[in-house]
Amino acid sequence: MENSSALRTSDDSLIDYPPNAFNVGWTILAALGLAVIFFIVLVAGSIVFLAQHGFDQSVLRQATTSMFFVDVQGVAEVIIILYILAIMPSLSKLSLREIGFRSGTSRDWKIAGLGIVAMFVLITVVAGAFTTLLHFKTPEVAIAVYQHANSTDKVLFVLFGVILAPVFEEFVFRIFLFSMFRKWLGTAWAIGLSSFLFGIAHWQPPNVPAMYLSITFPLMLGGAVLAYVYSRTGKAWASIVTHGAFNALTFLAVTLVPSLAK
Repeated sequence: MENSSALRTSDDSLIDYPPNAFNVGWTILAALGLAVIFFIVLVAGSIVFLAQHGFDQSVLRQATTSMFFVDVQGVAEVIIILYILAIMPSLSKLSLREIGFRSGTSRDWKIAGLGIVAMFVLITVVAGAFTTLLHFKTPEVAIAVYQHANSTDKVLFVLFGVILAPVFEEFVFRIFLFSMFRKWLGTAWAIGLSSFLFGIAHWQPPNVPAMYLSITFPLMLGGAVLAYVYSRTGKAWASIVTHGAFNALTFLAVTLVPSLAK
């Protein structure tokens, strides 16, 4: 393992991965492990739900966006977070502290703050422009679940959306995928690819071009902002705070002005 004195580099990132970091074979296996964990937890949750409802598959299809499956997703996300924490030192050849789990400076806080503003304005403006231009409007699934939840579930959903989901997504898309791509291809490609995957991961029906332009593409831009924040600060918490604050502002907006989500 190389000394942490090499953390500062000549590019945007403050993290310098050793030459032997992110071995291709082991990294691909680790990435497959993420998918396997999520799949196993989802299947297990589905079996439990079916057992509670007499194995009626029609009920299962209707419940895939219910709070039950939000809870199942939460379980999967916690396990994956712990999984990434366990594998990253071995893959990156750096300690958790060296890959971003350390305190920040006032500069880091400024970058995170600017990221919050940039992400909210960019996604709102681009999504709004395409929605108006294409005369297409469909609420995000997460927002729809939130709006139809009871008061108690809304509180739990907000906690999930503002804390757990941002931590999970930053671990997967920035700490793991962005770091992997940056080591293999460089910072620019890492921002582009991790952001593309971030947007695709938020795909939802209907499967039409207007949906991609009004929801998926704006979220890709948001992913680019988050990758930039992580790249510029080298701190895991910076992109997590940026992401969580964006989600909090979104929940606040649709709570105060419900028509925004319609």
